[in-house]
Formats: sequence, C-alpha cells, structure tokens
Amino acid sequence: MNLKLKLYSSFKFWKFLDKWKQKEFKIKRKYYSFQDKIFALRLNFNISWTYWKLSIFQILKSVLFVIFLLAIEGFLIQFGKQNWNQLPQFIQQIYLILPVISDTEKYSNLIIPFLSIIASVNGLILALFFPIITSIITAAFVKVPGDVRFLLLKEPNTQNFIKNITFILSLSILSIFSIIINHKPEILILSLITLLSLRGFYYLIKIGFGIFQYFDPSSLTKIIIQDIYKNFQYATVKGRYSNDKNFQHHYYLNTYKSIEQLKILIGIITQEKFLQSSSFRETINSILVFLEIYQENKYDIPLDSLWFQKTVKHQSPFTTNYFKKQLSLEFDTMIQPEQVSDFNWI
Repeated sequence: MNLKLKLYSSFKFWKFLDKWKQKEFKIKRKYYSFQDKIFALRLNFNISWTYWKLSIFQILKSVLFVIFLLAIEGFLIQFGKQNWNQLPQFIQQIYLILPVISDTEKYSNLIIPFLSIIASVNGLILALFFPIITSIITAAFVKVPGDVRFLLLKEPNTQNFIKNITFILSLSILSIFSIIINHKPEILILSLITLLSLRGFYYLIKIGFGIFQYFDPSSLTKIIIQDIYKNFQYATVKGRYSNDKNFQHHYYLNTYKSIEQLKILIGIITQEKFLQSSSFRETINSILVFLEIYQENKYDIPLDSLWFQKTVKHQSPFTTNYFKKQLSLEFDTMIQPEQVSDFNWI
C-alpha cells in the first residue's frame, strides 16, 4: 500500500495533525495579538506626539513670556538702583510705592500662596466650566449631531475665556517654578496675573449673561457662517494657498460640512413653532448677508479651483468629438459625461 495512503487512513496521523494545527493556531493568535498591541502602542504614541506638537508652541510661548518679564523686572530693578539719583522724581516715587518683593521677606513669603490660590481658583473654574456647558448644550440640542453641538465652544467669548484661563494657569505654574530655581517674580508678573484673572471673571460673567442664547439655534448659525466665510476667503486669490489643489479641496470639504450643519439647524428652527419668528428671521438674514458678499467676491476664486463643487454634464452626440462617439458606438455604451465646476453650488 502506498505510504501516503497509509498515513491518510491512520487515525493517529489525523489526531497528530489536528493537535499540530491547534498549536499553530495558538502561536499565530499570540503573534497577531502581539502585533495588535504593538500597533495600539504605536498609534497611542503617534496621538500623544501629535498633541505634544500642537501644545509645545503654546508651552514655549508661555515660558519665553515669563523669562521676558523676569528679565525686564531684573533690568528695571538694577537700573533703578544704579541710576537712582539721575531718575526723575515721579519715577522715584513710583519706585518707592511699588515694593521690591525679592528684597522684602514679608512680601516674599506671600508669593507662593498667592500664585497657588490663583492657579487653584482658575483650575476649579475651568474644571466646572466644561460639565456645565456640556449639560446645557445637551439639553438644548439633544437631537443634533455632536459636531453641531461642538460649535458652541467656538463662540468668541467662550474661546477667549478658555485661552485666558489656560494662560493664567501657565503663568502661575511657571512663576512657582521660577521661585524654586531662585528667580522670584516681581510686581510686574504678579500684577499681570491679577489683571488676567479679573479679565477671566469678566468673560465668565459675559458667558453667564449669554447662557440663554445657547438655546437659540440662530447663535450657532452665525458661527457656521463665519466658518464658511473664512474658508471662502482662503479659497480666493488673497489666500496664501489658493493655488494649491489640496488646500482648495480642503476648503471645499470644510464648507460642505458647514452647509450640512446649517441645514440641520434650519430644520430644527422650522420644526419648532416658538423658533419660527425671531430665530428664523435672524438665520435667514445672516445667510442672505453672506450670500450677497459671496456673489460679489466669488470671482476672486480661480475658475479651475477645487473650491467649486464638481457636477456631471452629459454631452450631446451632435457636439461631442469624433473619438468619443466612435468609442460609444464600438462598445455600445453611452457617451461618457464630463465633470464640470458648478459655480453656483452655494
């Protein structure tokens, strides 16, 4: 009997083969599991590195700003001490009124508690701000997609408030670090942190007074139209990358997404009776103002720009060229349409 046939007819052979296949499957499963873990680690590293690249500029800006202020303070103090008799009298009086903190133990011991309180209060406000805004947005726009609700965070007062709070926290932390390395901040940095904190409370009050406007969809339409106008300006010849096809298509995609969001908000306004008076009127008015500006300036966009949406145009057999007609006759197909720019897509 053939050896191969004997093997195939043996029960032990198939049992051994089955165990071998099971072990091979387990080895491959562990291998692919390990590959998945490596891929996940690489992905997490890339995401973290991207966030670091996005935030490192802001960190460097805060560090350089604190170093600049410390250098100015040190220069002014040394200049005042060395040229005291040559300074005008009113500057001498200002110098005497403002304490030199590093030379006074009474004031020097209060710096870290003061900065810690400022950082703690602003950090607490920032920590409470997002849950409150999220609950309000969810209650007001529960039926709309998340990217539409996210538009409320792009409101100017909200943006300025978040940037202001973040900058205060950065200055406070860096000032405490400068104390640790024996470079105590003087009255200039402390005054700036105090003024920024007061400005943050001012923004918070403005947001509080405007909180009821968040329930009005027309407040979001203005933000969307501003985004459309910004991308439109980038697509014109005035834009820095208006000749780059990739950027042209990017501006188009951003605008198309904003228009879809605008359609959702208009649908909400038309469905709710209590919004059909003031909100509908404000929304339509904002759209008409933008369209008027767009019609006047859209000729600044190059005709071959990918900003314009592409549409299909069917060709007449009487006007198309001979080669295309012959192809359609030979393969028994229709004349292939061509893509043309729709200059009235908005």
